[in-house]
Amino acid sequence: MIVKSGDDLRSEQFAMQLIETIDLIFKKRKLNLKLSPYEILSTGPNCGIVEFISDALSVDYIKKKMTEVSGKDMDLVDFY
Repeated sequence: MIVKSGDDLRSEQFAMQLIETIDLIFKKRKLNLKLSPYEILSTGPNCGIVEFISDALSVDYIKKKMTEVSGKDMDLVDFY
């Protein structure tokens, strides 16, 4: 678990609840799609707890790696 402060996690918690619901719909319909929902708990207006996902890469790391490999500043939009 990661304890965060200075961030309002309420919107992230709500978004993850939507992702969990969509994942259940995928499973019920036997669609071969995989989501990896994780737990987010907003404990106050500026703090909360986020489940740690092992082997996950941050968006910041991916952007830095893309810049390193390409030799130029790239955005994730350029990547996709």
